Amino acid sequence: MATADASRILVLGADDSAQRHVASALFRLSGAKFDDAARDAVLPLTLKTKYYEADVELHLHDVVGNELSTALLHDAEEYEAMLWVVDASSHRGFVDVQRFVEKSMEELSFDVSLLVATRVEDAVSASHLTALEDWCHENAFEFVRVQSDSESNQTGESFAEKQGLERVLEALHCNMWRSMVMLPRDAAPSGFKDQETASPQIAGHPEENQHDGDAAVETSSTEPAAETTKDAKETGEQQAAKPAAPESHEDRLQASLSALGLRDGDDGDDDMEMLGNLISQVRRIRETGHTLSDEERRRQAERVAMQLWNLMGVDDDDEE
Repeated sequence: MATADASRILVLGADDSAQRHVASALFRLSGAKFDDAARDAVLPLTLKTKYYEADVELHLHDVVGNELSTALLHDAEEYEAMLWVVDASSHRGFVDVQRFVEKSMEELSFDVSLLVATRVEDAVSASHLTALEDWCHENAFEFVRVQSDSESNQTGESFAEKQGLERVLEALHCNMWRSMVMLPRDAAPSGFKDQETASPQIAGHPEENQHDGDAAVETSSTEPAAETTKDAKETGEQQAAKPAAPESHEDRLQASLSALGLRDGDDGDDDMEMLGNLISQVRRIRETGHTLSDEERRRQAERVAMQLWNLMGVDDDDEE
């Protein structure tokens, strides 16, 4: 895929093996091959969603005593996301990196900021995990718990909130990368254009509908037509008198998607999942909003709005 320079993700940690474990999982979940024997510090990966593809690079850096063991290959401003990988079974994974990250955040702002805690089942203590989570709330990071058993990180439901490594990949998918290339319109939700195309087939022109109705009446006798009208009216009154069946949460969400002009069926399931992702992002912004500056809150809100815009299949031409 021909793109501009790949977007860059800064992957930090005090334990190189923990960083590579997370990187290999992201490759596996993305359907890409990962060479466990390779010790490359820069790992190219293509993120693929229903709506776009983006070439990214994972830049792995060890932090020892709150200092980088190797210098960054690019200016810090060129990194669009930060994944801080912490081995929860040791205090070192946090204390050896904490001051470096906090100092970096004073000068930099990332589109995606995640603290990925691995081996949470072997955590030093429950209070250690609580301290990690509290730090994330105070510093506008998202806290993601990852267990060693990859199966326990999977939700098993398409609309349920992702957990563990699946949540890490989901967060990356929800970002608007500088290198992203939107897929052709026929490969993405068609949005309002499909709705506009379908409308004439459903409603038609009022004059044509009236003409067709008059022609139908002329071909039948007046009395049967009156009886049919009466029966239809009674049936309609009976149906109106029936109490409406209670809607499930999924029914209401599907109705909302239909109102937006999004597709049903398998595509509708994908749309529901993507909308669920956006709802999760809004919830997280509200939870951490008090720790963010006005500019950061505005930037995150704009990013979510852009994703909703793309979900509805609207582009600049539609807006005009």
